[in-house]
Amino acid sequence: MMGEQVSAEAEKSPEQKNRAPQPQTTPEGTVSELYADDTFFDIRNSFPSPMVERFSCCFTPELVRHFQSHNEDVERWMEEHRNETLKLPMSEGPIFLSNYEGADTFSVGRAEIDGARAQVPVVFSYTYGDDTFRWVDIAMLRLVGGVWLLDDIRFDPERWDDYTLRQRVALD
Repeated sequence: MMGEQVSAEAEKSPEQKNRAPQPQTTPEGTVSELYADDTFFDIRNSFPSPMVERFSCCFTPELVRHFQSHNEDVERWMEEHRNETLKLPMSEGPIFLSNYEGADTFSVGRAEIDGARAQVPVVFSYTYGDDTFRWVDIAMLRLVGGVWLLDDIRFDPERWDDYTLRQRVALD
């Protein structure tokens, strides 16, 4: 895990539940804003246009275009296969977390900053019965216009070699 932990709330306040996350002047701030949002934390299987719009101010323009292009690909695929009972050829589960079951808690670590790029470890836990599982995903951000924007996520590097958000959100 990178650096020491900085504070981030796993519980979401009523104000956070109703407002869209806003980009922050620190990488940890933007990551905390995103993961504290119930929709971001819990969304599974698809990322429709209204969600892209909701989060676009916290995403790099390239990541926004990736989601928009993916949604166009999905619509095209569905049109091409409308008379078939096929399952979309893409990953299932939480969009922004590496664990299929999701997570119960998270904490945001200290960013490693290299110029206009930053990597922020996010430590998650998920409890099932008596077992608690912990892992770390790495949020990758870029400094754009004085605020830090999410550009990608590297999912649990100890489990996968370079598996990212952009790879997950793509038709296979």
